[in-house]
This record gives sequence, C-alpha cells and structure tokens, in this order.
Amino acid sequence: MPSAGVTYQGPSCPHCRQALALDQLMSGPQRCPRCGREFEAVRFEPPVRAKAVPAIGAGDDEGVSACPAHRGNAAITSCGRCGVFLCGLCRIEVEGQVLCPACFSRLSAEGELVLAQNRFRDYDGVAWLVVLVGMLTWLPGVVTGPAAVYFTVQGRRQRLAWGDAPRTGRVAMAVVLGLVNVAMSVGLVAFLVSGP
Repeated sequence: MPSAGVTYQGPSCPHCRQALALDQLMSGPQRCPRCGREFEAVRFEPPVRAKAVPAIGAGDDEGVSACPAHRGNAAITSCGRCGVFLCGLCRIEVEGQVLCPACFSRLSAEGELVLAQNRFRDYDGVAWLVVLVGMLTWLPGVVTGPAAVYFTVQGRRQRLAWGDAPRTGRVAMAVVLGLVNVAMSVGLVAFLVSGP
C-alpha cells in the first residue's frame, strides 16, 4: 500500500516491493519472481467511462439549461420529484423514476425506495428470539407464543417476496414452539391460581 505523498507506480510484491509486470499478473495465488514468496492478487480492470456529458459552450447553447451542481454541464432531464434540472452525472434512475441526488437521499433515508434499502428486519431471527425468551421466562408465554407465530408468518412472507425458498421445517418448528410456549404459560398460571 503506498504511503502518503508517494505516487502509485503499478503493482508490486507485498513482501519485497518488487515491481510486477501487469500483463503477467492474474487474479488468484501468485509467486513473486524475486523473493519467491506467495501472495494473493486481484486483477482490476477499470470500467470504461460510458457517460457522455454535453458541456455548455460546446455548440448551440440556445434553450439549454445548466445543471445546478455542475455549471459547465448541460441539463438533459429533470428530477421527477422536485423538478430540478439534471446533467448525466447527477441523474439517478431507480424504481422507474429519475431523481436528483437530494431527492434520492431523502427518499432513501425515509425508506421510500425499496431498492435503496440496506437494512432489513430479520423476522425469522425475531421469531426465534421471542420463542427463546418465552421458553426461558414461561410467564409471558401468552404474549411471546402468539408473537413468535406472527413473526414466523412475517418471515415466511418476507422470504417469498424476496424470491427465497421458504424454510418449511424452521417455520413449523417455530410455530410449534410458540404454541408450546402458550400452553406452558397457561398451565403455569392455572397451577398458580388453583393453589394448594
């Protein structure tokens, strides 16, 4: 890894810092020709820049608006939510709509854009946690049992919506344990109420 102030000169051995020939470097295990030690390499080919951004002043500019974020770039579209003009660099297409970066950030933060979400509730995990709490405490089983069944059903729906295979065995086990939890709790309460 290059230190601050040193310009990158190309790939080198991580052990002896010997320069490596880029045309001979492939992804996977490598052996340094100088020191003979092994290391793992990943060959990276940067993507070809595909966006052509028309600049203002590069031709007939009559009727052309400038992008507010990039004053030298011509606006090619507008945000479908707020209407601000956008150049090709600012344009974000998601879920069938064109958005500016500000609207994209706002809708992502509010959870409005499903494709931009990076956190999801794991209903299967919540169901098993509720079952465990119910089994360990017994008394709130009338609450934890139905809650476990609810979260299990939600987990199954979530997996189906994502296109994952439902875990039928785990679902059945969580439902059964939730019902056992309810039965144990009701039995314990009945025992305590009947008294000696």
